[in-house]
Amino acid sequence: MIVCSYPSLLNGQEKQFDNSLARDNTDILKVIWEKQHIDVGYVMQNKPITVNYTFTNDGDQPLVIEDITTSCGCTAAKHSQEPVLPGESSSIAVTYNAGKPGAFHKSVRVKTSADENYTVLTISGEVQ
Repeated sequence: MIVCSYPSLLNGQEKQFDNSLARDNTDILKVIWEKQHIDVGYVMQNKPITVNYTFTNDGDQPLVIEDITTSCGCTAAKHSQEPVLPGESSSIAVTYNAGKPGAFHKSVRVKTSADENYTVLTISGEVQ
């Protein structure tokens, strides 16, 4: 507990404030990704495929997925809206629907409460 004192401007008495309820700066927010890139190999045209990116909350506070953006309309991402508790794992399901043949490389940007920056997850393969 930190106690701050200062003279009151109203009556000359010292006032004390207890800030022990303030957030502790030692909170650890950390996410560990099992994989950040998945190569699905060959896929069929117009047959959606789904891959899961598993992550673990390795911190001591609940982890929240704050934002997810995909690189194009042919890629969609779904995740639980519930916070991931310390030590627990969850996943983000990414579905890709290939509209044309050829190699592909798509990305999904994920923002969590553990980092100010986005984590980039990628999926690649070749459409037959």
